[in-house]
Amino acid sequence: MILVQILMAFLVALLVSAILVWVVGRRGPGPLTGFLFFLVLLFFAVWAGGVWIEPIGPEVWGVSWLVMLVVGLLVALIIVLVSPPAPPPGIAPDEEGVMEPSAAGWGCDLLFWITIAVLMLAAVARYTWFYEPPPP
Repeated sequence: MILVQILMAFLVALLVSAILVWVVGRRGPGPLTGFLFFLVLLFFAVWAGGVWIEPIGPEVWGVSWLVMLVVGLLVALIIVLVSPPAPPPGIAPDEEGVMEPSAAGWGCDLLFWITIAVLMLAAVARYTWFYEPPPP
């Protein structure tokens, strides 16, 4: 059951990340124009949300995929609202507009990894400390 939930969370995160990067046009840090960044962030958010929220809707292999899809779409909506769109191609910044790397990048990296750790801890806590066996 756990592996099926992880697989379903990965598939939903993969779908929503592809839509974010290649359809909506959002860009994030990292390789593949931020696709891996969004994939990791969405995977852990969908996984944690999928195991904590009460299952509704149809099930596939015993996992309610509708909850995971809704969580993925809500997190993607938040990402779309707070992230800037990709710059138009062919426009290079002039030398005056280029800033040197600062501590802001380091702080954002730290925030990303803290978010991933909290989401992972939330998902694992559901399986360990707050586990409720299914009714017979």
